[in-house]
Amino acid sequence: MNIETKNKRGKMSESIKLSDFELDALKETANIGTGNASVALSALLNTKVDLDIPETMELSVHEVNKHISKSNESLVGIYSKVKEGMAGNILILMPFSISFKLINRLRKNEDAKDRLNDEDIVLLKKVGSILYSAYLTSLAKLFEQKIVFNPPNIFSAIGGSATDFILVQIGEKEKVLLITIHFNVKEQNIDGEFILLLTLKSLAPLLENLRKKMGIT
Repeated sequence: MNIETKNKRGKMSESIKLSDFELDALKETANIGTGNASVALSALLNTKVDLDIPETMELSVHEVNKHISKSNESLVGIYSKVKEGMAGNILILMPFSISFKLINRLRKNEDAKDRLNDEDIVLLKKVGSILYSAYLTSLAKLFEQKIVFNPPNIFSAIGGSATDFILVQIGEKEKVLLITIHFNVKEQNIDGEFILLLTLKSLAPLLENLRKKMGIT
């Protein structure tokens, strides 16, 4: 990871760029994390869950919205902040109609719903906690680093404004690693997006330690 400090109009700024090795390592970790998350979600729902190959890219905060699918529906977000080991946000995003199907599956109840009650919110938080723990475990093992995330919270938003919620939590000048994964439970018509947004600045020391461990200079 190259970090260059430049002086422009008297202000200091950082230009952070992942090397091919670092990006490949992060992509492989994303694949492993996706496998762990798939197993965890399949066990929770007691059915097969398909997770697509993750899309992994480095970009500026201002570019993130272009790479996350948009929807005109009312959306539910299961959101958590990664607070130790690295910095960033993790999010499950789905339409309200899908969240009801997910809750019905967890409760083995086919009753139609039009709003989330307190018990529903607890269930969605549980889904987020299990999925995030399974995914971040793979990153923790790779980097030999303890990773801690805040307990998930639930929010609602319309369309593209859902991602604005997580972007305001990150500095506007930050470079980030964006990992997006689409998940699907075909027999229940349940699908959504799993989004991980990490700052490159927080990944820099972890990737440097990985290079040293592997004898790469």
